[in-house]
Amino acid sequence: KILEENRNIDRKKLKEIVFEDKEKLKQLNAIIHPKVIDFYKKLKEKKNTDEIIVFDVPLLFESGIDKFCDKILVVISDYEIQLNRIVERDKIDRDLAEKIIKSQLSNEERIKKADVVIENNSSLEDLFEKVERFCETIWR
Repeated sequence: KILEENRNIDRKKLKEIVFEDKEKLKQLNAIIHPKVIDFYKKLKEKKNTDEIIVFDVPLLFESGIDKFCDKILVVISDYEIQLNRIVERDKIDRDLAEKIIKSQLSNEERIKKADVVIENNSSLEDLFEKVERFCETIWR
């Protein structure tokens, strides 16, 4: 049901299926999360002591990858902004976008687990500037 003619996954169809049925989302996560965890675990094991590795993981806490992190930076945005960005990025309706957001940890829960929080309610350029400032503190 989710494969296109070229055998690629139709991500929109997949989202529609898993965010309509919590059990199917649970099955998908049970397939994907262990593979992602294994990838990041191996990456961290191979790093040099002076090396800094940045994990860019949308479901960091939900997947358990946070256990391999020394510092956690969380990027948050207001609900409406987040909702509009998902609708625009994924070309989906608001109802599906709301289900996606509700399946994830809330901003409040993620903030509690973060070492650093960056607010992203503005432009992409503003976000890059904030992340750059954060990175400068790491490499000092």
